[in-house]
Amino acid sequence: MGFIDDDYLLETEAARSLYGEIADLPIVDPHTHADVREIVDDDGWDDVWEVEGATDHYVWALMRNRGVPERRITGDASNREKWEALAEVFPSFAGNPTYEWIHLDLRRRFGIEERISGDTAEEIWAETRSQLADDSMRPQSLLREMGVELLCSTDDPTSSLEYHDHAAEEIEDVSVLPTWRADRALQPGTDDWAAFRAELAESTGVP
Repeated sequence: MGFIDDDYLLETEAARSLYGEIADLPIVDPHTHADVREIVDDDGWDDVWEVEGATDHYVWALMRNRGVPERRITGDASNREKWEALAEVFPSFAGNPTYEWIHLDLRRRFGIEERISGDTAEEIWAETRSQLADDSMRPQSLLREMGVELLCSTDDPTSSLEYHDHAAEEIEDVSVLPTWRADRALQPGTDDWAAFRAELAESTGVP
């Protein structure tokens, strides 16, 4: 898969030199969609669909745009069926950042060079499933391996942040902090507004 190598996006000597000076610095990520409960529980993933597609609305949107039935995106199809559906349409994602992001994951985390397609779906499924069974692929191990020092999640104003408390108590070498994401508070015209107000009143004790 020649379009992604060790010098991905580093097209000049200056770019490679500058990146080389900072490549080993700790990662401080102020905006992620990480599931803090998943990090605290430190449970691994069973398969590549869980890793790359099960919670990614960008992937879902691309699949819908390619005519994939909802059953094979968020419905009751097996994870294997969903992965196969994604792989079948994946070549058409070329030019979209998702195409490169997922290929980067496969290369850097699993050592897989093949491009995703219907022809490679089974091979990638089997190889990633085998590797995901290893403890080194659990969330906390991966954060340490990647040198993550600080990770910020995006959190609804009604969140109890209980898992952030657990993270602070149980994970010593990675800081996991919340950030305010008030989307629901800024959408009074939606059907969810009344429910949000009720949840906010309950969580703050302010009627």
